[in-house]
Amino acid sequence: MKSVSIITITKDDGALLDNTVRSVRAQTAFDRIEHVIVDGGTTPLPRYEGVDVRRMPPRGVYAAINEGIRCSSAPIVGMVHGNDIFASDRVVEHVLDIFDADPELDFVYGSLVYRNCSSGKICRKYDSGKFKPELLDCGFGPAHPTLFARRRVFESVGLYDESFRISGDFEMWLRLFAPQNSFKWHFEPEVMTVMTKGGISSRLSNQLTVNVREKLRALRMHGHPANIFSLLRRFFYL
Repeated sequence: MKSVSIITITKDDGALLDNTVRSVRAQTAFDRIEHVIVDGGTTPLPRYEGVDVRRMPPRGVYAAINEGIRCSSAPIVGMVHGNDIFASDRVVEHVLDIFDADPELDFVYGSLVYRNCSSGKICRKYDSGKFKPELLDCGFGPAHPTLFARRRVFESVGLYDESFRISGDFEMWLRLFAPQNSFKWHFEPEVMTVMTKGGISSRLSNQLTVNVREKLRALRMHGHPANIFSLLRRFFYL
């Protein structure tokens, strides 16, 4: 069995997906990686050697992530999506070393940077080092694409809530940091992922409308105080 399942969700990402696959194959720990691509696009994918490609109707981001988790098998689950890449060739090896050193550790996360799709230049950093669990009430969570979690975590709290359009990752953070779950986590102070700007969750219209409504709903689901003024504070941390 491989050590880590890397889930990639994609929908007509074209050449960006090719970059993602190359980024996974370039990992120094590639022999320990099970790579699963969940494709909801209309354009047939090329054949990628050693990659398990699953086709499914486009039912949303979190349905695709859940499908990837369900059809993968490694004891650790991570992700790098179809328009993103790992920040270095040693990201996965380093994360696995962290897990290997502490069998009680449940999940790991780090920071990411955004790059401009047209120029390829880095334009912003999402610094997860600023995160503290109490900031969840402001709608601020760690960079979700950097999450690596033991499979037992999802077996404990369940998969992503598919009723969310763009804030299912935030709702998952609320579960992961819930005191009653007593998970042990580790913040790794390095950039793990390079994310291409322009995804569904980074569009300004979604940030100001769908994201706000969904985060308020997620907070209320978990008994957190929820009001729009608290959520506006997250822009200070970002």
